[in-house]
Amino acid sequence: WFVPPEPLLYLIAFGLFRLFDVSKLYPVNRLQDLPGGWGIMLDDIGAGIYTLLIMQIIIYFW
Repeated sequence: WFVPPEPLLYLIAFGLFRLFDVSKLYPVNRLQDLPGGWGIMLDDIGAGIYTLLIMQIIIYFW
């Protein structure tokens, strides 16, 4: 697993995902313009990737 079973880390990951999902940082904001449901799904995947990267840094220093 990518995240150890720590409730605080789960809360941080959820908060980061919501932050990245709402803020739509570049280049994820460009994905939302894709037709159909592709844009909606891919911008969520992009937010998840950003969250994964930040969480790996947090866990490394945990």
